[in-house]
Amino acid sequence: MQLDRIPHALRTYRQWVCWKLEHREGSTKPAKVPYAPQFECRASVTDRNTWASFAEAVVAFERGGYAGIGFVLTPDDPFCFIDFDDTEGDAELFGWHEDVHRILSTYSEWSPSGTGLHAIVEASVGRGCRGSKLEVYSDARFMTMTGNVYHDAPIAERQAMIESLAALIRPATGSHYGGVDEPEAEPDDVVRERMFAAANGDKARDLYEGRWQQHHGSQSEADFALVDIVGFYSRNRAQVARIFRASALGQRKKAHREDYVNRMLAHAFDNRAPAIDVTAAIDSAKAATEAKIAANAIGLPVLNRIADDGVPTVDVGTFEGMDVRPREWLVEGLIPAANVTLLSGDGGSGKSLAASQLCAASVLGRGWYGPIPLAKRSALFVTAEDELAEVHRRIADIARAEGVSMRDLAGLAIMPLADRDALLAVPNRARGTLDPTPLYAVLAARIAALRPAVVVIDTLADTFGGNEIDRAQARQFIAMLRRLAIEFQTAIVVLSHPSQTGMTSGSGTSGSTGWNNSVRSRLYLKRDPERPNVRTLELMKSNYGVIGKQITLEWQSGVFAAVATAENRTAHRQASEDNIDALFLELLADLTAKGQRLSSAYQSKTRYAPKLMASHPRANGTNEKGFEQAMLRLMAAGRIEDHAEVENRRETALLRVVP
Repeated sequence: MQLDRIPHALRTYRQWVCWKLEHREGSTKPAKVPYAPQFECRASVTDRNTWASFAEAVVAFERGGYAGIGFVLTPDDPFCFIDFDDTEGDAELFGWHEDVHRILSTYSEWSPSGTGLHAIVEASVGRGCRGSKLEVYSDARFMTMTGNVYHDAPIAERQAMIESLAALIRPATGSHYGGVDEPEAEPDDVVRERMFAAANGDKARDLYEGRWQQHHGSQSEADFALVDIVGFYSRNRAQVARIFRASALGQRKKAHREDYVNRMLAHAFDNRAPAIDVTAAIDSAKAATEAKIAANAIGLPVLNRIADDGVPTVDVGTFEGMDVRPREWLVEGLIPAANVTLLSGDGGSGKSLAASQLCAASVLGRGWYGPIPLAKRSALFVTAEDELAEVHRRIADIARAEGVSMRDLAGLAIMPLADRDALLAVPNRARGTLDPTPLYAVLAARIAALRPAVVVIDTLADTFGGNEIDRAQARQFIAMLRRLAIEFQTAIVVLSHPSQTGMTSGSGTSGSTGWNNSVRSRLYLKRDPERPNVRTLELMKSNYGVIGKQITLEWQSGVFAAVATAENRTAHRQASEDNIDALFLELLADLTAKGQRLSSAYQSKTRYAPKLMASHPRANGTNEKGFEQAMLRLMAAGRIEDHAEVENRRETALLRVVP
């Protein structure tokens, strides 16, 4: 198996299981049984608690005890799985399978046996259907994955084709199983004689006469095998059931149960379902594609595919009438969301501590060296420099400084790599490119599972396996990280060491200019030569703002705290006031819309706006006095006013936003 070749699009979902081969009653061959990787118990295709991330499934498989890994199909993912079984030398059926596979033109791989093919497309058919040794599913199933690629291509969108294909192989009755029921062509004794005279006639006779022990592990398996054999010579269900019940195996009580016999007949007849003309599926898929292209030529929806090559083309005219989305930040003005930021600093300057405090601020929903709180979301810290005990000490200091417990920091995940190979990418000298390592796939899976607001990578030197002064490799590595940032809408902060020249010049740069040019924001943590405990965090590059912003920090009891310099005080105070003013207006609109009457009069104890807002769930720690000052500022600016309304025949002054 080549698990590192499994498409990244699948790895990002936490829908992975392991599987074992186990014998089940009534089956002629072992079944693939799913197992929960993290619990080592049987998994269910309807219970998410028994699924795991791709990385966790790989680790469990490599630990031993499992035959492979698999992906669980659900309505929440876009994938559909087509299983082409081994055609066993049937040239006609093989040709039909080849036609279907060629038309799908999507990623496919060999099955675990190496004799069948599995193709994956973007489509939905619900629980699916089967026939002609071909199965199509998109829900409530798990599909084995090997990474043994047959057709190396992106997973293609094929909804129209899959619907046509499913309509052809799904029986008109809506039954799950295909197959036919033809009239009896020969008497029972003739069918038996032809069966006994075949190449496997000795086995057929043994089973018919009850000598099943040398061929199968249980009588139920032998029952299914005999029905399969009889079903090859007769395509009439009643005749197959009659011949089976006349055999020695058919004498036991279980063999006279209709449900048991019908299950065996369904299995036998499904395996021999006739081949289907695929022309209708081809024509339908072509027509759907042409219709899509024609529709897009008239008015292309934003980011809609105009072809099945997976590459979007956008006409900016379609932006007409659309709201412009505001730029999103992890830290306002410093670290953009869904992009890569470089945080450099001299050795021992405290980059890891500052980045750890950034992660804690995200988890707690507090400010990072400033008054504006971060959105409360999880964080991931990847450290290749410090062992877990050191990280624990650092986080304990942060928790103490923030006045919280370790439990309050739940959601801050640590990936310790100090004792192992931490490279995320290495050069491919044959192709002249930078290739992701298996650890890159593990990181992607972790980010997909945690969905953090920020991912810190400590450090560049430990995770980048290329040449630091090679501009092309630098850009490729940042592009690989940006791909994760965009796909999972997370800010990625990479810690790095400046070169001697970078420290001397005060620029904080190192290696090729490709590093500085590729990132959208770069911060530099500088030492103060006269004050050992003081650092300056300076914005050296920003594609989306003004560079040169500085924050003075001082090391106090294991953490950095922003120093209240005159410059910092003015900027922070203004930012804080603007933030609280905006919150006041937001809560005023929210409470008013819910029918709550608010007043600016302190005497109105049940309606006094600052008091009610301070107890609001979205107050973000702002107290009554803070809202009171915001109310006064907004009234002075003419943004809110007292508005006289009559209630119970009395005139009352109520707050409202100035129209």
